[in-house]
Amino acid sequence: MIDNGGPAIRGVTEVDSSPQEEMAAFDQLGPQVRAVLNETMCVDWSAVVTLATIRSHWRRADPMWPVIDARMAAMLRQANAEIAAKLSAEP
Repeated sequence: MIDNGGPAIRGVTEVDSSPQEEMAAFDQLGPQVRAVLNETMCVDWSAVVTLATIRSHWRRADPMWPVIDARMAAMLRQANAEIAAKLSAEP
C-alpha cells in the first residue's frame, strides 16, 4: 500500500484497535471530549489514542474529571484546527 498522505498525524493514523475497543475507550472519556470527537473533528479520531494520551499526560487522573475533560477537549479542538488548516492548504 502506498501512502501519499504525508507525515502521520497522531490520533488520525490507523490504530490496531477494534470497534469494540474504540467504543470502550469512548465510554471512558468525559462529555466534552466525546462531544469534540463526535461533533467537531474534521477527521476520524481514535478514542483509544485519546484515552492513552490522557493517561500519559495526566498519569492518575480520571478522564471524566472536569478539568482533564476540558483540557483534553481544548487540545483536540486545537489539533482539529491544525488538521483543517493542513487539509485546506493541500492542492
